[in-house]
Amino acid sequence: QLCYFSDNSSIVGGFGNIIYKDTLRSSIIGGFQNSISFTVSNSSIIGGTGNSIFCFSDDSTINGGYGNQIRTSCDSGILGGKYNCICCESNNSSIVGGANNRIQYYSNRSSIIGGCYNCVVNYSCESSIVGGRRNRIDTSSCCSSIMGGCRNCIQDSCRSSIIGGKCNEIYNDSNDSSIVGGYGNCVCDSSSCSSVIGGYYNCVLDNSRESSIVGGEYNKICGYSCQSSILG
Repeated sequence: QLCYFSDNSSIVGGFGNIIYKDTLRSSIIGGFQNSISFTVSNSSIIGGTGNSIFCFSDDSTINGGYGNQIRTSCDSGILGGKYNCICCESNNSSIVGGANNRIQYYSNRSSIIGGCYNCVVNYSCESSIVGGRRNRIDTSSCCSSIMGGCRNCIQDSCRSSIIGGKCNEIYNDSNDSSIVGGYGNCVCDSSSCSSVIGGYYNCVLDNSRESSIVGGEYNKICGYSCQSSILG
């Protein structure tokens, strides 16, 4: 169905697809029950089922998949997958495959590739998650990344990264820090430029900058112990 005032818009094939009124220069090609909502320009949906582009999401695209959504986010795209969502003015962002992944709340120029239940939220611009499950980049963590693993989190820490592992965390202004693998490791409390590599419940905290822990269990660098290290 093509509603009135949808100038220069088109629907080609498929079943149950709809472009609502005041939608300009937009198109749906094939698929089932896909929709482009009010006041959208230059956007498209190609195939898939139940995909939607909502108002003020200009120049955006969904290619295939099921139940994917772009809401109030311009120049963004979703390629396949299921129940993925880009919303709340997260412009120039993308999700490729996976399921239940989300980029939202002003997280511009960010991306998620695969995995499930991963999210980039709350002003975390230019950040990315590649694969894994329930990983999260949150609260102004710009230019940060998580690659794989499960339940890893970067919060309020820019230019930081977590590679693999489970339940690892970088948070509270610990910029330029990293965690590689392991379980329950953390870098926190303004411990910038620090790292934890592997191990189990190792922590760098309390403004202990430029410090590192390699392996072992329950090791801790704390109390303004800058440029310190623990091996195993």
